[in-house]
Amino acid sequence: PDVVVLYFGWNELASWGNRGDSEHYEVMRAAQPPTGLRWSRVCQLVWQLAHSPASADGAAQAGVARPRLRRDEFAGLLARIAESTARNGVDLLLLVGTHRNNVSGRFPPGFRSPYQAALYEFGTSVRFGPDGDTGVVDTVPAVQALASQHPVSALFFDHVHPTALTNRRIAELVFARLQPWLGAHR
Repeated sequence: PDVVVLYFGWNELASWGNRGDSEHYEVMRAAQPPTGLRWSRVCQLVWQLAHSPASADGAAQAGVARPRLRRDEFAGLLARIAESTARNGVDLLLLVGTHRNNVSGRFPPGFRSPYQAALYEFGTSVRFGPDGDTGVVDTVPAVQALASQHPVSALFFDHVHPTALTNRRIAELVFARLQPWLGAHR
């Protein structure tokens, strides 16, 4: 690709047992038999028993909850993505998405989750577009402005999934950043 628009920040907060995303992925990979034996259901079952989380380090950490992605892991992941896109000559634009907590009135104005804040902070260090502006689109203020004109139920179906009204506003914000970039790359 020439450009990557990236959004994170909701599911990463959730607790997911005693492992983060990377560790879950490694356990899942270890629970699969070698490629040539994956077709055999018997081999799949035997392999899963021999490589279950309880037979590895899972038993020692059982019952210890942790977020899917700690903030330090999130920062490291963002740095790896920025390094990889830069190394490959791909421009990176980070999108700080909005969820109901940002507009519900239950939190102070300007509230951001730890991952929204980390994404915003990191995005300010990324350069994007022909003018070298920051590589972040912060949707929070724009959706908060929508919330002053519409009920929250008109903006979100549930806690995180935006309605067409909210998606339209987010698309306008992204397009406003991509339009100059497209013009410069034609």
